[in-house]
Amino acid sequence: MNKTSNWFEIGIPCGPECREAVSNFLFEQGAGGVADGEDRITGSFGPSLDSAAVLRSVKKYCTSLREMGFKAGDPELRRIPMEDWSRKWREHFRPIMVTSRIIVKPPWFKRSYAGRVLIDIMPRMAFGTGSHETTRLCLELMERYLLPGTKVLDIGTGSGILAIAAARLGAGQVLAVDNDPDALDNCRENIQLNHVEANVTAVEGTLVNVVERDFDLAIANINRPVLMEMLLELPAFLKPDGRLILSGLLIPEMTELRKTAHAAGFRVLEEIEKGEWAAFAAARGRDQRG
Repeated sequence: MNKTSNWFEIGIPCGPECREAVSNFLFEQGAGGVADGEDRITGSFGPSLDSAAVLRSVKKYCTSLREMGFKAGDPELRRIPMEDWSRKWREHFRPIMVTSRIIVKPPWFKRSYAGRVLIDIMPRMAFGTGSHETTRLCLELMERYLLPGTKVLDIGTGSGILAIAAARLGAGQVLAVDNDPDALDNCRENIQLNHVEANVTAVEGTLVNVVERDFDLAIANINRPVLMEMLLELPAFLKPDGRLILSGLLIPEMTELRKTAHAAGFRVLEEIEKGEWAAFAAARGRDQRG
């Protein structure tokens, strides 16, 4: 008998005019990934979340959309058997060139790529296979701002893709943190697959559980509410010249986050966009234009 995991999906039938808004809302409710289907948006949620509570919030949101004249049907919840999830990913997960240098691939795909940075990711339910724009944005900025030998903090590591990429790009020490035990299991599995155990340590928790300090670079690819909450705390974890890479933001959210970053004592070095998503790199020390 197949065992049903605590993971779940919520699918929302909706028209094209509100798909971006629905996707953003699902991410804000804690979705680890959002799929845009032919006639619906589907969010995937991990076992740390209360499916009933999330479904109530989504139903309320869909009602508000309909009241504003948008086409949004009733959300549908489906619990996901682990075997179904793994089989689905194995069928669709192929090597992805996420930047000009970095290729993310499943471990069973054995083709070599000369001169490329290869990252093996075993597809589980943790967020981060390189297919989502926010992950690609992070990796692009990491290529530019991660210096060899540096100490890196990856907050909300998911599959561990960013932590592993940091090690592959030359980081000396990487601490990967996530509050989802299942994500941590997948992260540790991927750390071993990529043979970066000497450089990457994965621990369960959130930023408040991190006791180390003096990181050269902090990375976070999380939804906006979580980023806003922790942004003011991040300077305490970084060296005086430390840098920060944040992603998981819709383009309209950048203005608010930029203001919060400035209030936290950061100056924005670069902002990049892909599709409807944005990311930025920042450094400690306010912009003189303030």
